[in-house]
Amino acid sequence: MTEETMQRVFEPFFTTKKYGEGTGLGLSQVFGFAKQLHGTVVIESKLGEGSTFTLYLPARHGGSRDDTERRAAGAGDQGTVLVVEDDELVADLAAGMLEELGFLPTIVHSAKEALDRLAHGERPTLVFSDIVMPGGITGLELARKVRDRYPELPILLTTGYSEQVAGSHGFEVLPKPYELSLLSVAVQKVVKQGVGTP
Repeated sequence: MTEETMQRVFEPFFTTKKYGEGTGLGLSQVFGFAKQLHGTVVIESKLGEGSTFTLYLPARHGGSRDDTERRAAGAGDQGTVLVVEDDELVADLAAGMLEELGFLPTIVHSAKEALDRLAHGERPTLVFSDIVMPGGITGLELARKVRDRYPELPILLTTGYSEQVAGSHGFEVLPKPYELSLLSVAVQKVVKQGVGTP
């Protein structure tokens, strides 16, 4: 990357890709989530050779925890969340934020995976899905299918596209990038309503 690009790479909506190939939100979200967790992201880059992004997060005493350990530590006290996000790093960071809010998250990387889990009896407290995803089914289409098949399940969508936030689709949408406090407010609002509608 050039020095100019490195200076702007974490700005929301900044991208070097062509129109329609990227939102410019991935790295800004990663940076924002890292800061929320009291960490940071460091870039090393050589023009024409490549770039390395190193994510630093505070160490968790005792290493990674399984679901049983997380429940014992308080994660899941507020319920469970099915996180539907195709970007693995963003999904992991969103799951970490949900854990901080007392939820036990389960991550899937496509709408199809989410529907399969629901079809096999999984009933989370909340379905939290990105709107723009590959694989043929968008987050909005997923939300409509969930509402039709499981009308009792609350649904919260998220996106970096402002036109989808203001849509008349009838679902609550959390704009990206978001902070922990905004995620908390949106989740509590939807869960208290008990359904996927605003």
